[in-house]
Amino acid sequence: MGGHGGLNILPQKRWNVYNFDNREKVRKDEEAAAKEEQLKRDTEFRIEQLRQARGRRLINPPPRFQPPLHWLRRRPSRS
Repeated sequence: MGGHGGLNILPQKRWNVYNFDNREKVRKDEEAAAKEEQLKRDTEFRIEQLRQARGRRLINPPPRFQPPLHWLRRRPSRS
């Protein structure tokens, strides 16, 4: 057990970040995620174009704010 290195077991681990196969797997996963994200953005852009072509901004617009009735009631004066 001489020397200054200690145990060198990292190359045997499957989670070794310096392993070429692991780096290649990460690269492929990142490419797939980027393609999926781009497809999602393209789809949303196309849907928005179609909505604008129909003359609508949103198919189901959010409801307008309506205050609760107790906000609208006048309080009796305390005089």
